[in-house]
Amino acid sequence: MIEAWQEKGKEQIATFYFHHDLLQNGKRLNESSLVGLPLWYETADTNFYETVARKILDLMNPNLLSRHDLLGIEEQKQRQVEAGLLLQSLIFEFIHHSKLAQKLGTRGIHLPQGNLVYDMLSRVYQNPENYTTVTELARSVGYSSDHLGRLFRKVIGKSPNQVIVEARLQKAQSLLMTSHFNLSEIAEACGYQNVFYFSTQFKNKIGISPSKFRNQSGRS
Repeated sequence: MIEAWQEKGKEQIATFYFHHDLLQNGKRLNESSLVGLPLWYETADTNFYETVARKILDLMNPNLLSRHDLLGIEEQKQRQVEAGLLLQSLIFEFIHHSKLAQKLGTRGIHLPQGNLVYDMLSRVYQNPENYTTVTELARSVGYSSDHLGRLFRKVIGKSPNQVIVEARLQKAQSLLMTSHFNLSEIAEACGYQNVFYFSTQFKNKIGISPSKFRNQSGRS
């Protein structure tokens, strides 16, 4: 069962029920097998859960699954498989965040702080060229650079600048291995305004120059 509640007045705004058998290696799990599975988790972000839950309900619409004249047998099976995969992703997300909350709690870190940092990590690694300075990164969430630095070090043990550099160089390595861009184009794509600075930082952190890295990867 998934419930969504509004904080003010504690009004219940949505409830989703799922009844299913839990299997492992073809055998139904018993209660002792479920030790460690989180049974309660609170989150301020219900968008993912609501979207996936509604998609599952749509796929498992009994009015469609019971009507062979509306859906063919194969399409019915496909909808059931897709719903099962979505439910699995929902449970995995639930378990991941629940464990994250426990992990952060033992270190005196509030879950919203942890979620904020991990969300920013995801954004930086996806598009490092958009966050080339700590100031830009801090401004994106309305924090000062100093406050953001303290939060990052508390949650992941790294500074925002370390994360930005690692993300930029990771993207650079990927482009060096998979693209025909020249060094200037790669530097620009990773947020560097100066190809010489890019090459120097790459060699300092990776241990070899970008050109040598590309040659060793077989992309010339």
